[in-house]
Amino acid sequence: MTRVDTPGPEKIIGNVRVTGPYEPGVGNMIVVLLLGVLVLLIGGCACVVWAERGGPRWARVIATVTLTASELLRSSDKKRRRGLNSGNQGDD
Repeated sequence: MTRVDTPGPEKIIGNVRVTGPYEPGVGNMIVVLLLGVLVLLIGGCACVVWAERGGPRWARVIATVTLTASELLRSSDKKRRRGLNSGNQGDD
C-alpha cells in the first residue's frame, strides 16, 4: 500500500484548500495589537490637545509622556538617517 503524505495539515476555508502550517489566531492577534497601539496613539493626541486647554493633571501627565515618546522617536529617526547618509559619502 502506498501512502502519500501532505507537507502539513490541510484545511478548507470557503472553497479554498489551504495546506501547510495554518495558525488562525496569529493574524487576529496582530490586528488586536495594532488596534491597541492605534487607540493609545489617538488617546495620547487627545490628551495633548486637552492638556493645552487646561485639562486635569492626569491628562497633562499623559500629554507629557506622549510628547516625550514622540521626541525620542523623532531623534532616533534623525540619528538613523544621519548614519545612512554618512555611509554613502565615501563611495565617490
